[in-house]
Amino acid sequence: MKTPKKKIKNNIMKYLKYRSRMQNGDVIAFQGSDAGAKLICRSTKSIYSHVGLVVRIKDVSINRVFIAESVVPSGVSLVSLRRKIENYPGRAWWFSLNIGGDAKRKRKFIYKWAMSELGKRYDFELIKYIAKNVLFKSAIPEATKEQYICSEYVATAFDEAHLLPKDISLNLTPEQIAKLPILGEFKEII
Repeated sequence: MKTPKKKIKNNIMKYLKYRSRMQNGDVIAFQGSDAGAKLICRSTKSIYSHVGLVVRIKDVSINRVFIAESVVPSGVSLVSLRRKIENYPGRAWWFSLNIGGDAKRKRKFIYKWAMSELGKRYDFELIKYIAKNVLFKSAIPEATKEQYICSEYVATAFDEAHLLPKDISLNLTPEQIAKLPILGEFKEII
């Protein structure tokens, strides 16, 4: 008889320390410890294996922080960031979006865009092209905006909000997302 896997319960004190400062459009970058995450890190020469967008839902009765992300197999989804952090097998960092003067409007746009993309499929086809590129240095097609891998989802959100240079590809790695000049301060949260 198989022993059930022990559920991870990370210490969330670091996350709780920064939670009140997290805003729509901020980025959460992850470094997973499973085989798939390690393969992503190795093939992209990155310490990060996954990225997603902070989505804060705030009104009279609630003030919740979520992560909007594209994951296998479900595609773009919205998950409680606290639950994700508590149960994540690895490390995570919060990167604040640093966009200056028009920040409120841009963050609102990113929130609306992120919510409008919920349910879009995961881009398995792009993963095939990335694997071919790693093995054979073949070309990777441009983003379609119809389905996403995690970093493509975040890059597209920033592109739609006119925060990326016009000549930048949306096929960025999680590391390239984390190094974007529009992301400022970052803190480890697990």
